[in-house]
Amino acid sequence: VKNYGASVPLEIRIHGVIGAGVNGSGMTSQEVSEQLASYDGDDITVSINSPGGSAADGIAIYNMLKRHPASVKVHIDGVAASAASVIAMAGDTIEMSDTALLMILDPMVNCSGNSRDMRSTADTLDKWASSIANSYTGHFNVGVDEIRTMMAAETWLSAEQSMELGIVSQLSTSGEPVAALGFISNYSNAPEVLTIKKGSEMNNKE
Repeated sequence: VKNYGASVPLEIRIHGVIGAGVNGSGMTSQEVSEQLASYDGDDITVSINSPGGSAADGIAIYNMLKRHPASVKVHIDGVAASAASVIAMAGDTIEMSDTALLMILDPMVNCSGNSRDMRSTADTLDKWASSIANSYTGHFNVGVDEIRTMMAAETWLSAEQSMELGIVSQLSTSGEPVAALGFISNYSNAPEVLTIKKGSEMNNKE
């Protein structure tokens, strides 16, 4: 996160895992909260190249950006997967590189315990899924039922498909293909170009 003061736009770079992760190197909602609290300017730019991560952090960052009075412009540089795609929906405008990808899916979490614990966790995931689907409705030109179907199928969208669905308002030419990211290979339908050796497991991922 970069903040040069209220006279210039606030730049938030979400490049990597969302949430602290196993090594503490990810972008957390607390970090974003601190930057937003100290910024009273008019423009926020969010650049994204992230495989996702913590659903809770992603939803929190989305809500904080939506509440901030500044205009929010999102640029998807490479990948906006899972929780990162939720954050992208906070943009008043969303721009996407022509080689970038966006992915939506149902939230997931590692869980252990008895049957009551499992049922409780499933109920919580259903609530998260509904909240996440609602975040997409502001930009997708399809209804929430179709969005939920796409989430259940772990849907990967190219820049052109994202434009057709109304998600992005502008495409930019990058000239470079998206690069592989750690953690991407944890997903079932990840494009081969993105997959590398299976990344570290996370306790909470979307």
